[in-house]
Amino acid sequence: MKKKLKGTLQRRDAFVDIELKTEAGLRTALIQEARARGTQTIVSWHHFTNTPSAPALRSILHEQYRSHATIGKIVTMAQTFHDCLRVLDLQTEA
Repeated sequence: MKKKLKGTLQRRDAFVDIELKTEAGLRTALIQEARARGTQTIVSWHHFTNTPSAPALRSILHEQYRSHATIGKIVTMAQTFHDCLRVLDLQTEA
């Protein structure tokens, strides 16, 4: 799997999207290799059934910062207006 992921970087795409839940050592290696090839990195986190609490979202955001990716992406399933506000509130920290 690691070889396949690193092989993908040889295409020299403008961006590569790496799941935040990827094992930390592998994620770091992929981000470093992407940078070395001039590829921008997106580290993403997905939750397709609901929207986590505000503290949980902040924790995810800070983990994305620590990954040193170019862009962080958080995707949730908003069930209510308040779910949308929790995600939008992250902009004050992003």
